[in-house]
Amino acid sequence: MKPSPSLTRKSSRRIPRPWAVVAALAMLGAVVIPWLHWTHSGQASRSSYEAFRSAQRLGLDQLDPVRVLWFVLPAVALSAVLAWLAGWVRLSGLLCVSVGIVLFLTGMTFVMSTAGPAVGSWLGMVNGGVAIVAGGYLMWKPQDTFGS
Repeated sequence: MKPSPSLTRKSSRRIPRPWAVVAALAMLGAVVIPWLHWTHSGQASRSSYEAFRSAQRLGLDQLDPVRVLWFVLPAVALSAVLAWLAGWVRLSGLLCVSVGIVLFLTGMTFVMSTAGPAVGSWLGMVNGGVAIVAGGYLMWKPQDTFGS
């Protein structure tokens, strides 16, 4: 009895490897996590966007480059996923690392600030570290992104 052809031939589907999935989930986190509560100010909990807006209102103009980076972070995270889907794995890894560095450093800044850090700042720091490692792996071994 011959085995079924569907059982003996290799699949033409490309299955993502775990590091690629981890990088994609980290980029999803980079879009969602900034909306969580990052700091406590009196009775109010503020998201990262509200905290940056408050700093702007207080006249802390030296934060403008960081604020601009922070507001384009979701677009860069989406670009990383789209680059990966298009097959530009190293570019995707570079974008993941870039997003991870911004997330990690911003999360660390909020955690170490005198205002009480909230769950978003901790998750941002952890997600940033995961994005750095996963993106670095995508840049280091781009051929390992898909398996069959």
